[in-house]
Amino acid sequence: MITARLNKLVKAYRLAKKLVGDANRGRALPGSALRWCHKIRQAIKAELMVVEAVIRPERLFRLHPQIIYGNVIQRAGRHETRPAV
Repeated sequence: MITARLNKLVKAYRLAKKLVGDANRGRALPGSALRWCHKIRQAIKAELMVVEAVIRPERLFRLHPQIIYGNVIQRAGRHETRPAV
């Protein structure tokens, strides 16, 4: 499941890079190609964080404690729970 989604994202990223190459040669619109490439890159980074959370949850908690659901933050003497990002 996890690797299937990553493989789809990587394939889409390769197509986006090819579209950027076509845009450099004047065959496609450069703005939309670069935006699409950036969106896919962000999705790949997010999916890698999910995979890392499944494989090594203790490392994720050490590096990014704000991501773990249910962290308690003290502000002005009251406790607030923050949802996962």
